[in-house]
Amino acid sequence: MKREILKQFEELEDLVDNEIKNIANKLMEEYSSYQEAIEALNDYYFSKFKLDDHVYSEIHKKMIALSTNS
Repeated sequence: MKREILKQFEELEDLVDNEIKNIANKLMEEYSSYQEAIEALNDYYFSKFKLDDHVYSEIHKKMIALSTNS
């Protein structure tokens, strides 16, 4: 049973990581500047989506990495 739960947590972590990367990529593609993308991320942060601060922080980190690699 514990092993099954651990596997589910691992799968969830992978899924969340993939979605964080996808959202960061889409934000950076959709907006013409990093600043605009950050403003959009902040809008989502204060919207009805009540995700953990960690998720928004990770999206922001990915956006920083994308903007410095461009």
